[in-house]
Amino acid sequence: MLVDLAKIKEIRPVLQIVALSDVRIIFDFETESVKSMDPTRDEHTLGIAYFNQGLLYVGKNANKNQRYGTFAHELTHFVYYLVFENDCLPYCKDDEETKKMWIKVVDELKAIYLSDINATDNIIKWVFMCYEPGYQQYAETAVRVNDLLAYYYDNPEKCIEIRKTYACIFDFYDIHTLPDLNPEIYRLKTLNHAMGVTKKITESLVELNP
Repeated sequence: MLVDLAKIKEIRPVLQIVALSDVRIIFDFETESVKSMDPTRDEHTLGIAYFNQGLLYVGKNANKNQRYGTFAHELTHFVYYLVFENDCLPYCKDDEETKKMWIKVVDELKAIYLSDINATDNIIKWVFMCYEPGYQQYAETAVRVNDLLAYYYDNPEKCIEIRKTYACIFDFYDIHTLPDLNPEIYRLKTLNHAMGVTKKITESLVELNP
């Protein structure tokens, strides 16, 4: 899985940060939900992140695309929590300008959804069907870029289509989010080096920290 996700430029920095961070990822190979790992969740919860504990649960017995999407989704939540220190929002608490831009992006995405609900991709649709307006929608929308790209990792034409259809969130990610992730990678590498720690996440022969 990591070999495939590491090929996606938007997701690769997320994997690098996780590889350098103190986080445990636990998969349940028997079910597609996390209910057996956390009984307080229902069977529709495919993944959950406990940020203060550095713990992520993912149900792995789902179809491959769903599993990839859920994994990228939860990792991105964790990275936002770590980098921006503003719950799971894609900007720092004191960055009012970026906050206003993000609210505008979510409003634009909602307008796309409302203009043709049936044609809206389910990964986008769920934001507005399952979450309350305000913080929940802002935080869940923030991870949709990587959720979409991971879900459709094996369909290049679909990836081109979603980039065009939901350009507002992809543009925000490229312009405002990615540039903030690279300094965090450098900071964590420096910290780990100073502590004499070498941390890697590997699957097959993938190297996330060249």
